[in-house]
Amino acid sequence: YGEESFLVTLNGTTAAVGGGESVTFTVENVKPWSAENPTLYECNIVCNGELIVKRIGFRRVEIDNGVFKINGKKVKFHGVNRHESNPYTGATVTLEDTVTDFDLMKWANVDAIRTSHYPDMPEFYELCDVYGFYVMDEADVEAHGAVSCETGYKLEVWQKYANNGTFDDGVYDREVNLYERDKNATCVVIWSLG
Repeated sequence: YGEESFLVTLNGTTAAVGGGESVTFTVENVKPWSAENPTLYECNIVCNGELIVKRIGFRRVEIDNGVFKINGKKVKFHGVNRHESNPYTGATVTLEDTVTDFDLMKWANVDAIRTSHYPDMPEFYELCDVYGFYVMDEADVEAHGAVSCETGYKLEVWQKYANNGTFDDGVYDREVNLYERDKNATCVVIWSLG
């Protein structure tokens, strides 16, 4: 959307793109991305001396006659709910912590992760693309703190918070920001926005 020109290279083909323009690439004989075979293609963007490297995967997600499929194949997830957490540093998590989690999950034959109850750091998704994890990306729209400090987990209090409109703009903003940030992450196959 800016005025800067840049170069984009994907799969050995380079194109110059002017400000406000777009470019389309055709990739022949695409190897689809999956948790079992996380094939990625490198995309390089160069602008004003800065190089941005983005790995891109191609996959198709669909529900066919009530069956969840990825790349036309029926999928049964073997997943976990994951919080960004470290036993010593709490919610402060390093990339090394995430890689340790991923190694343990691969060892245990886990292939899917739900980012309960909030989006993870951006590098998490890049690593999921590389390691081969299906991700349910979840927006931060929890109301546990507000509700539990008032009355615990009474359904009528939850409904009051959900239905009175006070939080609609904030919830919508969080959902849109999550989607816009992660919409091109290959690993994200399900969205949890509500």
